Amino acid sequence: MGRARDPILEDFCAHAPRLLRVECSLLKLRLASRPLFEEIVLSFHGGVLRVSPAQDANELRCSLDASPSDADRVDSSEEEPWWRVMGAPLVAAWARLSSSPEAPEITLQFRSDSANPRFISLIRARTGMDVRWENREALEKRLAQTTEQDPRE
Repeated sequence: MGRARDPILEDFCAHAPRLLRVECSLLKLRLASRPLFEEIVLSFHGGVLRVSPAQDANELRCSLDASPSDADRVDSSEEEPWWRVMGAPLVAAWARLSSSPEAPEITLQFRSDSANPRFISLIRARTGMDVRWENREALEKRLAQTTEQDPRE
């Protein structure tokens, strides 16, 4: 399927850091659809995770920092789907590689398998990044399906 544990996040997730704040740079709103984002910054107890679409390739860039920058972003901690996982520990992260037929994505698992886990996927769209919340069954079903077209744009 082209999915693998993300090496950048594997050590970070091993400490199960709790999500404290989410900030997003909105790229554009789409009618009757979810918005696209230019950057998402997740502040955890123990570090900051930045995810953004690469400008020159069909991939997502992921980096860990010690603290957030002063960039112009909106606090999205109480917005869908982030309010569902505020204060929850990040226990795993997977990446779907850009070589797979589907769009590249990073999936974050909040809470352990035995504690009603929540999954949020950051998916590369043609002109930005889409965010999707799913339970385990919906995530597994979506990942099992292969699509001919990218319906996000």
